[in-house]
Amino acid sequence: MGTNHFTEEQQSELRSNSYVQKISATTITYTKEFKERFEKEYRAGKFPTQILMDMGIDPRILGKRRKDGLV
Repeated sequence: MGTNHFTEEQQSELRSNSYVQKISATTITYTKEFKERFEKEYRAGKFPTQILMDMGIDPRILGKRRKDGLV
């Protein structure tokens, strides 16, 4: 399977999010705060899609594979 590349527009959108530390066409790196909040909310029973939306990240941009990889 191929890698889902981020477009320039998607990179720009993600770059403006305070929870994104670094973004390129192929990779995304999240801040420590993102990881801590994501884990806390996931353990509390929230679904990954909802957590991402609450943090201002469109889960459709990430795609299923990246979203599932967060868990």
